[in-house]
Amino acid sequence: LLDAGMRTLYQCREIVDGVAQFQPGSTVYRGLWIQDALYDIDGILMEGDTASARKATEGLFHFQDNTGKVKVIWPVDIQRDTPNFIWALVRYARLANSREWLQNHWPKIVAAMRFIQERRKSTLADPRAAYYGLMPPGFVDGGISGINADYSSVYWVLICTERAVEAAEWLGKTREAQEWKTFYQELLSSYRSAAARDVRKDLYGNQYLPVKVADTTHDVPQRAQWVLCEAVNLGSFLSPSDPIVPGTLAVLDSSCVQGLPVSFGWLTGGIGVWFAPVYGLAHYMIGNVEKAADVLYAFANHATPLGAWAEEQMPKGVSTRTTGDFPTNSAYASMLKLVVSLLADDKGPSLDLLRGIPGAWLIPGSVIRASDFLTKFGRISVEASVSKDGRTGHIVVSSAGYRDADDSMAQYTDTGSTFDLWLTAFKQAGFKAKDGSELENRVRTRWNQKIEVEFQR
Repeated sequence: LLDAGMRTLYQCREIVDGVAQFQPGSTVYRGLWIQDALYDIDGILMEGDTASARKATEGLFHFQDNTGKVKVIWPVDIQRDTPNFIWALVRYARLANSREWLQNHWPKIVAAMRFIQERRKSTLADPRAAYYGLMPPGFVDGGISGINADYSSVYWVLICTERAVEAAEWLGKTREAQEWKTFYQELLSSYRSAAARDVRKDLYGNQYLPVKVADTTHDVPQRAQWVLCEAVNLGSFLSPSDPIVPGTLAVLDSSCVQGLPVSFGWLTGGIGVWFAPVYGLAHYMIGNVEKAADVLYAFANHATPLGAWAEEQMPKGVSTRTTGDFPTNSAYASMLKLVVSLLADDKGPSLDLLRGIPGAWLIPGSVIRASDFLTKFGRISVEASVSKDGRTGHIVVSSAGYRDADDSMAQYTDTGSTFDLWLTAFKQAGFKAKDGSELENRVRTRWNQKIEVEFQR
């Protein structure tokens, strides 16, 4: 499925106005949607295709005007486009380890952040407005029609501001870093006040925040909650202990049919297929590793025999109706993001290696191999194998850390120069260390060192 999806992803990369861009699909939404492109670009980056990723990222430059705003599907005003743009630039620079490239294009990030700050400032004119201190109304998509003040734009501004601060500190831009930290805290404070006002409970008592600000409708609570999942996956402002995080995931869990949430997107009663890996990744990010694997397999089970997915579809036996792209590259790219994260997750201050591998992968004769994955800390390769009789196993890890990983993560003390090899899955599968002692849950080691771990039953 990974091979088939990657092939389709590249087949839907087209030259538009002289610029290569990844399309979300080849049918309904054929054209640039920046939020979909983020997953495509991130996927090929993690797999090491930095040249294609750079071209696709630089292709976004054509959509930024002289105010800093990024306009793609105009005149529809999507508030997320500009923060999506910032995230894409920083993500490319970090994984490609190209400080010089980021420095060359720094004015684009500064202009985009200035535009975002002005947009948020415009909401302060009327304290009576429901979106006071947040972001102005815009098109939401993904299950929400029309123009609305919504929390997805707020989440994405917080996400991109975190990345902009990270980039500013990486480049030594202390003035911008401090300015954006202040802006971040102000927006976060406004968000928390509005969220406290708008939070609801579903029929089971689970807390969730409707996607629309000050929502007065009575739509199903899971509608478009991919926005909360993305906030959990890409940002750090929502703690796993924040009641709306486990609450929203419980809302989605309770809606599942065939292992995946229904009414997640546009199709009421239908399975939101392409959003599903994003939902699985949110479970992984808060520590629900087994649930993340279950979602991955449920998603894989909705592929066609040739390895493609509909964007949304009705459950079997209910209807044959589908909606959105077929095939949808967004579904594949978000699956790839989930798979790579299970193997090598670089979201936090240090890399987590093999933290999310399912126990089902540790059967006799199995081999888990990932070669030269790109992370924001460096390149890493890992092979974990189990003997044919299932009695012994071996892990080999090699890495090449980026020279300035320590500098870029200085606020986290020394963790940027180390990563954690997780052995929890092996321990749960009944394996012990070679000397018969219990395996540690994780082993911390430094980059640029070869690691070998032997285990046995």
